Amino acid sequence: MDVVLQNGDEKLYAYEKNGKFYTGQDKEYDLPDDCYLSTEKAGKSDKGEQLYYLAKVTIGEATLPDSYSDRDIKKDSERYYIDTTPYKTEEAFKKALAKAGTAEDAYITVDLTKVEGAKMSPLANQ
Repeated sequence: MDVVLQNGDEKLYAYEKNGKFYTGQDKEYDLPDDCYLSTEKAGKSDKGEQLYYLAKVTIGEATLPDSYSDRDIKKDSERYYIDTTPYKTEEAFKKALAKAGTAEDAYITVDLTKVEGAKMSPLANQ
């Protein structure tokens, strides 16, 4: 799986207060899909609230190397980590990545299952 952390060209920003997001003009705001508050400051709102740039976080499709042709990824087996810190949901993981500002220490683990009728690869036992 690829993890991509991207600060967009649009340089969108917002702040969070009491579980809601607001614009620089202090109007309630729905964050765009896959966007989360970063820790990069973007000035102050009209009412003096600290604004933060948004980071877009996307996770690519899971794939296995050709040597695992006898295996599949078990559905809903993904586990998310940044360094050694586990995250229970993909959403929490994405939010933490935006705050971290990098995907350098991020990784996702999965469980594998045997493909029905496939012969076991000799590499699988190594």
